[in-house]
Amino acid sequence: MPQIRLGSCSRVDVVGESYYQEALTALCRGQERSGDVLLDRAVLIPEPDNPHDRNAVRVSVSGRTVGYLGREDARRYQPPLLDLQGAGFLGWCPAAIIGAADAWYGVFLRLAEPETMWPANSPGRLAVLEADRSVAVTKRRPHHDVLDELLGQRDAVLVFGELVQSTVTSGKYKGSPCVEVAVDGRRIGELSAAMTERHRHQVTPGCGCEVIISRRDNGPHAAAYMPRP
Repeated sequence: MPQIRLGSCSRVDVVGESYYQEALTALCRGQERSGDVLLDRAVLIPEPDNPHDRNAVRVSVSGRTVGYLGREDARRYQPPLLDLQGAGFLGWCPAAIIGAADAWYGVFLRLAEPETMWPANSPGRLAVLEADRSVAVTKRRPHHDVLDELLGQRDAVLVFGELVQSTVTSGKYKGSPCVEVAVDGRRIGELSAAMTERHRHQVTPGCGCEVIISRRDNGPHAAAYMPRP
């Protein structure tokens, strides 16, 4: 079944790893449990027929089961994952396998909240940056029509946006560097001068980030998720 990348702007712990240490050891190639982190991609597989928990969501890395979502997380995530599966896809997200001295390997996922984890577009060839912190997208007003179109009837939606280094064309900061944010070639705003200064060294040609667009009383809001500076 084809796989699509899910949003990754939150953290979700995996449970039951103690039963899958053989698989985790193989994935880590037997390296010592020294606190190192191995980054990989995890596929989330809903299991409504699981005899132990009808809400179960299995976590698979490189074709090996490494654990499950906890019961409460599974209850929240399985419905949208089933919807995704019904559309003909499985979802994947970044995963981290952590070693600890004299203990077993653990796993956590970088996974957006269930309501926004299914993105409205594809990242395509964008090199998507790690989604560690939320940064407001400014100067959105001229682009409300694009933001409203992306939102549709939803209260919030996740999209992949392209980041482009540019310069401010008017106002107090005219001529200063800025980072523009565009979705599928359509501009939706830019990072503030302070956030541009903090993050522009991370922005290279062809890179992008996750953006959550949400509905507010004063119009659509957009937040770009960026790596730590």
